[in-house]
Amino acid sequence: MGRLYIAKLLEIPRIAVIAAAAFFHSKVWQYQRPFYINFVEDTVNYYYNFLLRETRNPNSIILIVDNSFKGDERNYVYNTLKGIYPSMENAVSVIVGVGIMSLPEGSNQSG
Repeated sequence: MGRLYIAKLLEIPRIAVIAAAAFFHSKVWQYQRPFYINFVEDTVNYYYNFLLRETRNPNSIILIVDNSFKGDERNYVYNTLKGIYPSMENAVSVIVGVGIMSLPEGSNQSG
């Protein structure tokens, strides 16, 4: 069973790659990223910058779930992303889920 925790800044690059891999299967992907084949780094950078902005938002919390590593996940991403997808073969655990929670304005948990 994995664990749920608040993301660390050092994990943002990894989360950006996961987002690029995950949203490839979204129904809106082809409209948001019509030229992803030629600009795969641009897609990862988009998610990286989005996540960095969220870390600066006092009303946002990035939550991640990790779990034990089970094989080379590069085998399961779209071909264009494989070229920049980091190898995780020596990892003990990997991030398997990401969520962003937005707190209401004025929440005593903000900050």
